[in-house]
Amino acid sequence: MHPFVKFLIFLGFGLGGYLIGSINNAVIISNLFFKRDVRNYGSKNAGGTNTGRVFGRKAGIAVMVLDILKSVFAYWAMTLIFLFTNVGTVVDQAATIYFAMILVALGHCYPVYYKFKGGKAVSVVAGFILATNWLFTLIGAIIFFLILKLRKMVSYASILMAAIIVALTPILFIPVLGRISFYPLVVDNLYYYIPTLIGLCILLILKHRTNIERLQKGTESKITWMK
Repeated sequence: MHPFVKFLIFLGFGLGGYLIGSINNAVIISNLFFKRDVRNYGSKNAGGTNTGRVFGRKAGIAVMVLDILKSVFAYWAMTLIFLFTNVGTVVDQAATIYFAMILVALGHCYPVYYKFKGGKAVSVVAGFILATNWLFTLIGAIIFFLILKLRKMVSYASILMAAIIVALTPILFIPVLGRISFYPLVVDNLYYYIPTLIGLCILLILKHRTNIERLQKGTESKITWMK
């Protein structure tokens, strides 16, 4: 097959990932059930935390769950395409899927459907980890909810969770941990997986720049709707 066609297929997966990521559940739920755009209220962020702050706990949790599932769906939809077709003979499965997952996160943060004003990638990163690695899912969940319980700040919990996950990625090179921590059918090519995971966590942290500034000043708001 001509290299240009292979490149187009590779880009096609990336575009598909971006379009899936651009489906913003915070905007959809706020407009559908509350007839208001969440991006005009609170922190003006189109994510689960701000949705919960503005429209209540049920709405916030619904957005978080749907955003996580969006990321899980994107990963496994592409995995199944490779499993049941011969596209894996045309493009590299690991490179294609992980490239597309980065585009899912970028779509979530900068959705083409909503004037490129989206969320901060927390649920999408969580979904990627949930879809691929049970060990990091467990570690990430413990870190996130422990910090959230102690500090009552989703931003603080998200940033520290992402930073600690990045710091722990080398443990996947330990043969036993690297072999057993991935789910069956997951492409566990660490030379693609680890840079993707680090890149997603860096994106998450960068999207929280204003939160970091408020944390430094001691003015970051705490949540009251999440117990």
